[in-house]
Amino acid sequence: MMPKKITGDKAISDDFHVAVIGGGPCGLYASHLLGKQGVNSIVYEDNSHVGVPEQCTGLFSTNMQKFVNLPKGVILGKVKGCSIRCGKKEFYLRTNRTVAHVTNRIKFDEHIADMARAAGTQIKVNHKYLGHEQLPDGRYKVKIRITKNGAVSEKNVL
Repeated sequence: MMPKKITGDKAISDDFHVAVIGGGPCGLYASHLLGKQGVNSIVYEDNSHVGVPEQCTGLFSTNMQKFVNLPKGVILGKVKGCSIRCGKKEFYLRTNRTVAHVTNRIKFDEHIADMARAAGTQIKVNHKYLGHEQLPDGRYKVKIRITKNGAVSEKNVL
């Protein structure tokens, strides 16, 4: 099954308060929170789909649900313990309660993108952020930039 392509329903405006660089869960959730406060933001994702390629596991603490109500099909399993191995030695940690969820990362990221869009965020896929334009009066179209420095990110400084 191909992941859902995230595109904006509205024409992309040129004036945003915040540019979020990267359509991962943190950037999308930040833009969701900004939109709920009335802040005009745009997310630039250089891949063709939000959530693809998967950049990390879909293992999240149950605390995630304090922030995001996950729909059916996102949670694939529950974690109540783990085994730790070092050489020939192994020990187990177990509990009666669920401490983490195994999720479908593509569906998880798409869900966060849907939340961001519902809050007014515009998402541009296939767009690599190279910088923002200075207006003739010296102001910038984007006042704030939120970025990340993950495993595949280039470090960029304003």
